[in-house]
Amino acid sequence: VLHDGHLHIFDSGKNAEITQLQVSSPDGKVVTEGGIALPEAASTTLLGCTAGMAIVQQSKSVVAINLETLSVAWTAPFIAGGADAIRMTADKLVILDGNDISAVTIATGKPAWTDPSGNSRHVSLPRGLPSIVAVKNKYIVVEVSDATSLDRPRTSFLVLNLENSAVVKEFELDEVGLNCFVSDDGVLVIFSARGVLAYDISAVGHEPLWRLPDVHSNFPDATIFTPDGLTIIKGDSDLICVSPKTGEVRWPTPTSGPVTLKFSTDGQRPPFVRSIRSGEHTSE
Repeated sequence: VLHDGHLHIFDSGKNAEITQLQVSSPDGKVVTEGGIALPEAASTTLLGCTAGMAIVQQSKSVVAINLETLSVAWTAPFIAGGADAIRMTADKLVILDGNDISAVTIATGKPAWTDPSGNSRHVSLPRGLPSIVAVKNKYIVVEVSDATSLDRPRTSFLVLNLENSAVVKEFELDEVGLNCFVSDDGVLVIFSARGVLAYDISAVGHEPLWRLPDVHSNFPDATIFTPDGLTIIKGDSDLICVSPKTGEVRWPTPTSGPVTLKFSTDGQRPPFVRSIRSGEHTSE
């Protein structure tokens, strides 16, 4: 737990904090201090814990705390980027720093991508505003929006191999402000002015898996992958479900009639569907 610039680590089995330390104060009294003090307390974010490390993001660095020794294992520089500029996998950190993307091995803090000489390697992204859409199935999906040219706004998509930084797929759409999602099995779904497009992030080639030119959503953020398929609010209120792999409409069927949602759109928040769990599946 990160609180007030201190990292507190608990033993869940013993229900006790293992970073609760007994120290002597200047007047000779024994006092209790909790947590590992971190610099830049106001700009510190706990990204998560993996590979025996607690990973902390600060304004100019990423810090790894060894959970066994309760000491700083390594620090990596971090110059620019927002809350989503770092993504954590089981053994790597993917870092978006300006228009460069790189990876660090969590266990060592050393670059995960190197050239034949062993030097650190990064991927330079196209001009524009980059963001990491997702890290799925050993692939990194990056979106770069470029609205600097009013005559030709565009969004570039790159799919990188997480292990070696190789560009697996790269394509461009001539619009910006897109909403996109990636399913657990690696299907990138993009909502554009021309409808809904889907790409297999691991497949060679730049053609989409499918497209639905007549499907537009006024609430694309309400889209979710469920055990049935990709659930979309079409227009203002019609709910449809399509296959992420083929784009085939699974429901409503021609005989069942439309599924129409009834909600007020004059409030401050768009519609959403709450998560539910059924067996091993989670849907929203």
